[in-house]
Amino acid sequence: RFDWMEPTPPSTPRLLYLGGFGPSRDLETLLLALEKVTALRPVRLMIAGDRARERRDALRERVTELGLEAIVTVRGEPHARRLPELIAAADVCVVPSLGAAIEGLVELPQPLLEPLSCARPVVAADVPGVSELVRDEVEGLLHPAGNATALADALLEVMRDSVLRERLIRGGYRRVRDELTAGARRRRVRALYEVLVPGSQRADPWEESFDEITGLFELNTGALELLREGADTLAPPDIDTDETRAPRARDEETKPRAERPRRTDTDTHPGLVVPDTDPGRR
Repeated sequence: RFDWMEPTPPSTPRLLYLGGFGPSRDLETLLLALEKVTALRPVRLMIAGDRARERRDALRERVTELGLEAIVTVRGEPHARRLPELIAAADVCVVPSLGAAIEGLVELPQPLLEPLSCARPVVAADVPGVSELVRDEVEGLLHPAGNATALADALLEVMRDSVLRERLIRGGYRRVRDELTAGARRRRVRALYEVLVPGSQRADPWEESFDEITGLFELNTGALELLREGADTLAPPDIDTDETRAPRARDEETKPRAERPRRTDTDTHPGLVVPDTDPGRR
């Protein structure tokens, strides 16, 4: 979905942050790092992706306080169909973070996967979740979380070193393609089936595609035991059966059930309705 657009590098390097504006995203460190970067070379930064107008307005105020309003553009959530074009237009994608908003939760930010899929170099914070996917100087450059100087140095290095930049692009794209795409998931499922049913994934489709499918396989004994143990673990503690269900009162048994209201075309949950216009895309 994301790798069909060719990069469109402008004369002034473009940095892109795409994601929410919450405190855990550490946009303050990004802005402070940008101050240091612009002292050495011209750049442009777009920060986009949050639908909450109050957070966008607060961020714009902070940008103005730092005197970066001529360099930084703050926008709302881009249209999903335009994401590949937006990401391809960036020279470097930045993923600052202080870690998961919930303590103890390992989070893999979605803004990290999209630029890797679009073959863009990534500079990201070295936090749990991110560091499991991105190895420093292999799939991206990592910097200590909350360290504006280190982030500025990493951004300058990626923009300056074309060999490093191309290596990060190839490594990040390969990592996503080999491990995180739908095809990679299918390969892992096939490998699991081969463990559970030895030989089931080694059929020759040239001839066996015409054989009758019986649906009968001989499961690996050890794998079958693992499945049984897992089923026992996941079984619900209470099962509503005729033996366990409490008897109802006689008048309740004879009481007619109220007819369940039928859904009409106009019955739509307001939370599922996308407004015709989003005042916060700008």
